[in-house]
Amino acid sequence: MKIAITDSGFGGLSIATELYESLIKSPISIPVEIIFINGLPHETFGYNSLSDTKEKIAIFNNLLTSIDQKLKPDIIVIACNTLSVLLEFTDIYCKISRKTIGITKFGTETVTERLDSISDALIAILGTQTTIKSDVHRRYFKQYPELCKQIIAIPATELVDAIEDDSMSKTTESLIDDYMNQIRSAISLDNSCNKLVMILACTHFPYAMPFFKSKLRNIQIPSMIINPNKFMVEQLKQVIANANTDSDSLKRRPIDFRIISKTFISDDRLNSISKLILRTSPKVESLLKSYEHIPDFFFAGD
Repeated sequence: MKIAITDSGFGGLSIATELYESLIKSPISIPVEIIFINGLPHETFGYNSLSDTKEKIAIFNNLLTSIDQKLKPDIIVIACNTLSVLLEFTDIYCKISRKTIGITKFGTETVTERLDSISDALIAILGTQTTIKSDVHRRYFKQYPELCKQIIAIPATELVDAIEDDSMSKTTESLIDDYMNQIRSAISLDNSCNKLVMILACTHFPYAMPFFKSKLRNIQIPSMIINPNKFMVEQLKQVIANANTDSDSLKRRPIDFRIISKTFISDDRLNSISKLILRTSPKVESLLKSYEHIPDFFFAGD
C-alpha cells in the first residue's frame, strides 16, 4: 500500500511520522510505503501569501495531479487544513475523491462525535488565513447550537513560520499569548460559556503544544485542546488494518518512508524541523536531512 501525505509545509510531517512509528511496531503483513510531499510552491511564497483563491486552487491542483500521476498512491492524505479547504474546488478532485482523505473533518465531524456530552461551550478555532476565511469550521459548528454557546475563529498564519523556525521560541510564545488573550476576551464578553474547546486547525500547531497547555492554565473555565492530527493518524491506522487481511499476521512486511520537496529547504529550517521530528522518530529525522529535492515535481507558476 502506497500512502502519499502532503502539506503546504511540514506540519503534516508529524502525521506521517506518527503513522510510520505506529506501523513499525505493529504486525503489518502488507508492504507499506509512506511518501511525504512538502507542497510549498516556492521558496519565496506559500499558499497563504497568495490573495487570489483561483491561483491557490490551480497550484494545488497541479500538486495533486503530480502526486497521482508520478507516485500512483493508493491513498492521498491532505494533512493540511489550508489545502483541505481547497480540495473540492480542484479539477482533479472528482478523479481522486475516493482515495483522498482531508484533515478538515477531523476538526469538525470527529469533534462533535466525541463531544456529545458537552453543552454551552466556547469553540475557539485557530487556523491559517485561508482556513479561517473559508469558514468551514465555524459554519459546521453553527449547526450544533446545543453544543456551542459561542464560536470564534482566529487567523494565526504567522504561527506557522514561527513554529518552523523554532517551536519553543519567544516569538512562538508571544503569538500564542495574543491568541489566548482574544479567547479570554471572548469568555469575558459571554460568561455563560462553561467550557472552552480549542481546535488546532493547522497541522503545525501541535508542535507548540507545551505553550498551548501552559497558557490554558490561566483560562477561568474548564478547557480542552482538540488535535485533529491525532484523529487523522487513528483513521489511517484503521484503513491500513482493514487492508491487512493476510492470515499470516506474524510475517512482517517492510515499512518504507520517503520525503519529497519541490522547494529547497534552508539549513536553519531543516535543523528546526529536524528537532521537532527527532522527538518522535530518529529514523524519519535522518530521512528529512537527506530529503529528495525535486524542483520540477509540480508546476507552481514560478
